[in-house]
Amino acid sequence: MKIQLKSLLFSALLFGSLLMPAMAQTLQPDDATRTLRWVSPSLVEVTITSHEITQKGFYLLRNQSIVRHGSWTLWTNGDKTMAASYDKGELEWLQHPNGKQYTAADIKRQRGQNPTPNLIVD
Repeated sequence: MKIQLKSLLFSALLFGSLLMPAMAQTLQPDDATRTLRWVSPSLVEVTITSHEITQKGFYLLRNQSIVRHGSWTLWTNGDKTMAASYDKGELEWLQHPNGKQYTAADIKRQRGQNPTPNLIVD
């Protein structure tokens, strides 16, 4: 079952890349470097770097699916530009570059007032 979950994770994250036996791997498709590190049997730390942009976060294997979990951070040229926190796939809050934090309820309320395709949050 663990092998199936790992295969599912790698397929979803890396769009069909081959599962390597190492605990961490680095791939470089499309000018991006993706590094996966197994933190526990059900938690994977992901770091994606493309030119000046780096994103880091965690995926949780849950009920044979993959969900964001814990903190996710986006940096541009080494400066933190965005942060978010997830609890088992559910967005808890999002921190805007201006430092203001928005809860999932804030975002849902704003979408209802002014729906826009430019604000996309899982």
